[in-house]
Amino acid sequence: MRHARRVDDLSTSLTINIAEGNGRFSKLDHSKFVRTAEDAGTKLAAYLDLVEAASLMEVDAAKSYLREVMAMLGGLRGYLHTET
Repeated sequence: MRHARRVDDLSTSLTINIAEGNGRFSKLDHSKFVRTAEDAGTKLAAYLDLVEAASLMEVDAAKSYLREVMAMLGGLRGYLHTET
């Protein structure tokens, strides 16, 4: 149950930080939220591995979506870094 709570917390953090960052006009602020979202995504991937190892639920679809989101964040981070 503890892992499920962390998965929920981290996926919420990931989502909220992406939205918050995209609402910012300053590239510095936007970058800060993107970094926070990436950190949450990295931790989320680890917890999904733990959930899968404990056979608590099937996480293949979640991992696939997370890979896409993390790739988007990596591209966005690169864009924000080169624009400053």
